[in-house]
Amino acid sequence: MRSLLLMVGMVAGVSISAQAGLLVIGSDGNSRLDPLLFPSGLKPGVAVMNTKCIDCHTLNRVIKAVQSGQLSDGSPFGKSECKDYGIKKMRKPGMNVSKEETKAVIDLLDYLLDHPKL
Repeated sequence: MRSLLLMVGMVAGVSISAQAGLLVIGSDGNSRLDPLLFPSGLKPGVAVMNTKCIDCHTLNRVIKAVQSGQLSDGSPFGKSECKDYGIKKMRKPGMNVSKEETKAVIDLLDYLLDHPKL
């Protein structure tokens, strides 16, 4: 089945690759989380991550933080830091992210932190 998905992705011109144990669509700066791989309750967070979060940084940056438990500056990235970071981003001028969207992303990141081998 995985071989079939890889072949279909290559034929369609879209690469599918595993990064940090997460199946993503695209590559490098154009990566997106595959919404089909997440429970329905997390799909709003996936949508926000795939549209708004990547306006400021790549998905790879998020994946590295989840995988390593550290942000790019070396500070810890666990559940409490994830919540604090989400609130900080929501309050940043010009971010245009609602409380509901922030909660959805925090829920998604909590899930990813709990399931690092997806």
